Amino acid sequence: MIRKSNRLLRNFGCALLLTFFLAQSLLAQKEKSLHHVPEWAKDAVWYQIFPERFRNGDPSNDPTVDDIMGGWPWSRPKQWRIHPWTSDWYKLQPWENNTGKGFYWETGLRRYGGDLQGVLDKLDYLQELGINAIYFNPLFESPSLHKYDAAMYHHIDNNFGPNPELDRRIWAEEDPTQPSTWKWTSADSLFLKLIRECHARGIRVIIDGVFNHVGNTFWAFQDVVRRQQASPFKDWFIIKRWDDPKTPQNEFDYQGWYGVRDLPEIRENEQGPVAESFREHIRAILRRWMDPDGDGDPSDGIDGWRLDVAEMVSIEFWRDFSPLGARHQSRCLSHRRGVVGRLEPQQNVQCRAVAAGRRVRCGDELPVCPCGEKTCHRSPHANFASGVRRFDSGTVPRLSARQCVCAAKPDG
Repeated sequence: MIRKSNRLLRNFGCALLLTFFLAQSLLAQKEKSLHHVPEWAKDAVWYQIFPERFRNGDPSNDPTVDDIMGGWPWSRPKQWRIHPWTSDWYKLQPWENNTGKGFYWETGLRRYGGDLQGVLDKLDYLQELGINAIYFNPLFESPSLHKYDAAMYHHIDNNFGPNPELDRRIWAEEDPTQPSTWKWTSADSLFLKLIRECHARGIRVIIDGVFNHVGNTFWAFQDVVRRQQASPFKDWFIIKRWDDPKTPQNEFDYQGWYGVRDLPEIRENEQGPVAESFREHIRAILRRWMDPDGDGDPSDGIDGWRLDVAEMVSIEFWRDFSPLGARHQSRCLSHRRGVVGRLEPQQNVQCRAVAAGRRVRCGDELPVCPCGEKTCHRSPHANFASGVRRFDSGTVPRLSARQCVCAAKPDG
């Protein structure tokens, strides 16, 4: 009996050990696939384009006052017009002085008329600079200048294309819940042309994917505002309180990203967005822009995504991010812990911020990774090597400038 028990224990132990090694092997394979990084990303020379401020290539599509309604600062200025290029940033134009609102209010209303034609006009110039990848800030329809408050994901902003009025008529004919009804607007078509022209020059195209929140003009959120609990999209958002029709007040309240009410936040749990219909909508968006003609060959689509505030969305959702099959996943880039998509690596921002905060003199040598294990060492080397290291950006001042400023105030 003892001998039989020992044999059973040995068999059980072997089986347990084998199960452990198999599990480790499967986990390692999964982790390896999650951290796959295309080779081109490691040698990419990036150029970031903020579309509204790059170049006005087609004044006929310039936004009007109606086009900017719905975004901060929510006012309808009189005598408003497109802002003159190369003008003094801090100087208020005559129509801006008339409002009495002040500089920062007015800058939120400024539009310069940048568009996709302006980018097309300068592709040869960009190629001569030696860049081989463009990262576009948000391109999708939105009333703001920054476009992080999308009104829809399935169309390029109509003021970036050649025929804004035609595009509005096309929107009106579609059902945003049914991809089969989606058409290509003039702005969409011009963007696809831009992709072709970039690829012909060996330039990759990455676009911003803002899927943690939307704008308050987003079609599904507007349906919730109108229909309240009866809306089929009520589970897409974090609703704190519904309106009581029996009272004169509007009690409707919801959670905005970081409390910003312009940016209704998508409802999530530990698995990511709660509503399966929202997930399916995002899958349709990915298919639309990564394989526009739907033939299974993604060469006519974008080359990847920069995922906004990716760390605020469950990793489980990003693991499910590529709906196009394994062969398409190589088109995307990986971030730490297997997030799929073209991300602005957070560790690079943190590294730069730490370096900029040091008391250093101009010309001082900085460590490659000043933040050490706290951030950089969390990422596999291949992921870190493909990170975007910027000389300049809209969120972090130039490190060289910060170094020179710090040098004027040495310690002691």
